[in-house]
Parts: sequence; structure tokens; C-alpha cells
Amino acid sequence: MKRAKRSFAELPFVIPWEEKRVTGKIDRLVELDDGSWAVIDYKSEAASGPEGYAAIAEEYRKSMAIYCEATRQLVAGKNVAGFLYFVETGEFLPMKS
Repeated sequence: MKRAKRSFAELPFVIPWEEKRVTGKIDRLVELDDGSWAVIDYKSEAASGPEGYAAIAEEYRKSMAIYCEATRQLVAGKNVAGFLYFVETGEFLPMKS
């Protein structure tokens, strides 16, 4: 995270989502030097090859969408990107948000 300007861990949020109130915690929220934001969700499970990463990404697609929307509401008008970070391999997997 060489481009990190500042970083927040375990950031709690409450947002409206699909006509419900959703609460949660973002594992890591990083403001980058260009003013954009990265939402990082740490994963400890191992993945085997591209298919394994794709399966895990699909499993967490909805929660990442919620985390990114919470961030958008917090940083109004800034670009937000979501990533899964696999602690076993050190791999970052970009997510569509």
C-alpha cells in the first residue's frame, strides 16, 4: 500500500440497503494519494488457482458491494474500489463494486 495516504481498521457502519438497515465493519479502509478509496476485506481461507479465487469472490460479492456503498456514503463523491486480501498468499483480488 505504497500509495496509502491514511488508513482505518475495523470501521463500523450503518446504511440503508435494499430497504433494510445494514450494520457491519469494514476490515480496512484506505485513502490513496490520488483521493480515491480502497475497501479491503481480509480472507484467511486458501484458494486453489483462479477458479478458487473466483468462487470465493462470488461468495463475498454482496458483502463487498455493501462495504463499498457504505464507503461511498462516507466519502461522498470519491472513487471507491473493493479488494479481497488473502492473508495466506498475500494476494489482492479486485472486486466489482
